[in-house]
Amino acid sequence: MITNELNDAVTANPLTVQPLAARPVATRVSLPPTRDGMIIKFNIQSFKGYAVLNTYDDGAPSELFLHVGKEGGTLHGLLCIVAKLVSLGLKYGIPAPAIADSLSDEVFEPNGFGQVGNSEVRHYGSLAEVIAEVLRRRPVERS
Repeated sequence: MITNELNDAVTANPLTVQPLAARPVATRVSLPPTRDGMIIKFNIQSFKGYAVLNTYDDGAPSELFLHVGKEGGTLHGLLCIVAKLVSLGLKYGIPAPAIADSLSDEVFEPNGFGQVGNSEVRHYGSLAEVIAEVLRRRPVERS
């Protein structure tokens, strides 16, 4: 009975469900074996780590690696997963500013005053905001 009502509702409004075959498919951009990037040291309160942000030839971020704490630690593992997901998004064409905006304004521990690279010391609500700050970085021009 419920199934018939659901089928009738979907049939009455065809814009509700889009067939999987009709959805656009993103393509992954392959990275060259050698690529430019930067290593950014960050700290928030007493928590310290490094972010490696590699870039495409045009300077746009292409992948992110985070090195924090000790191997096998819970926070280290979770941040590695976040970095992998961010990297996949970048490789499939999601703009870095869009990812950074979605990570901003999250509040959880560790939080407090910190620094990303050579920037001024400011308050970060969480490590997600630190990652957003890293993604907004642009590589230094080489002469």
